[in-house]
Amino acid sequence: RWVIDPVDGTVNYLYGLPSWCVSIAAQRDGETIVGVVDAPVRGEVYHAVRGGGAWLGERALRVRPPAEEGRALVGTGFGYLAERRAHQAEVIAGLITSVRDIRRGGSAAIDLCDVAAGRLDAYYERGLNPWDYAAG
Repeated sequence: RWVIDPVDGTVNYLYGLPSWCVSIAAQRDGETIVGVVDAPVRGEVYHAVRGGGAWLGERALRVRPPAEEGRALVGTGFGYLAERRAHQAEVIAGLITSVRDIRRGGSAAIDLCDVAAGRLDAYYERGLNPWDYAAG
């Protein structure tokens, strides 16, 4: 089956912010076997094949080594439901004193690709839908 998000980071797109993408994944038996994330404003195309690695263009991606305590740069997002946002804020409030900093980019797929590329140490968000993370 195909899992597609034609515009991940819709609000960013609507406001002219650069962090949005097209996210496409192919799944077989419930497992993602290939994913592509195209972030056109950033000029980046990520792709991954199960068992074949993850790539940014022609550059193989590697996550960062585990960060020392208090040194992690963590990406996050907030859903649109008030209750979920409140819970997310509680989690982030508890986390913020034990990490270097927290970033909110507005596109889960791009943020997950940034983890794969070593630009972020981790990503946390509650309530994502499969099309938000399948290709990232």
